[in-house]
Amino acid sequence: MLCSGSGRRPPTCLVPGDDYLDSDFACDAIAAATVVASQLPGGEPLTTAYAPDFLVDGGTLDIPADVPGLALRALDRIAADDSEWRSLWEYTHEQAITELQPLRTPIERAANETSKS
Repeated sequence: MLCSGSGRRPPTCLVPGDDYLDSDFACDAIAAATVVASQLPGGEPLTTAYAPDFLVDGGTLDIPADVPGLALRALDRIAADDSEWRSLWEYTHEQAITELQPLRTPIERAANETSKS
């Protein structure tokens, strides 16, 4: 997986698509998607101590138009059959997928708006 973003740059993650997806990569991508979603209209603000301080304090990031689409593809990959993250949630898979929905909603909306442009 390739992740970039630091300081006040938005995170972008590309999750490998063909091999079994390690849960560490999935967790990193979920964290990046959480930051992206928090910066989009309708996204939940970050309140966790693990988030960058400037975002918790109300700071913002400019999210490039292509990032929501990348985040959406990463979330789809994380929930796929060949993902360790999904395997770890084997018995409560539907609940785990439901937990991702607050991230998906603003990301899907932004990705759809970009694809219409």
